[in-house]
Amino acid sequence: KEQQHVDIQSSVVGGGYNKTAVRRRSPQVQASSSTAASTSAALLSNEDLSSHSHSQSVANNVASGTLKIVLSRIDEAKEQFVKALEDNDVKKQSELAALLARLGEAATAMRKLGQL
Repeated sequence: KEQQHVDIQSSVVGGGYNKTAVRRRSPQVQASSSTAASTSAALLSNEDLSSHSHSQSVANNVASGTLKIVLSRIDEAKEQFVKALEDNDVKKQSELAALLARLGEAATAMRKLGQL
């Protein structure tokens, strides 16, 4: 007596469930489906790797671009800090020192992201 495999499928239609379909497959069809499924899985794995590689490349480009912006902001803040020193503006010096610390942390984070 041949064994049969039962597939049960249900889908969501218009916010509710439609009727459940039940199909019986013979072992030969099941084996064929299994081979097709493993081939599909291998193809999906390659697509996933390609997609991941593309995503990583995009992330590296974003991190690199963001790093350039942060470094530019650091240069601007340093210039403002020198001016605050010349003007003896202690409050501005304190604000800029805190800003430089945060920008330094951001630059470090962007460098790490770019290296992943």
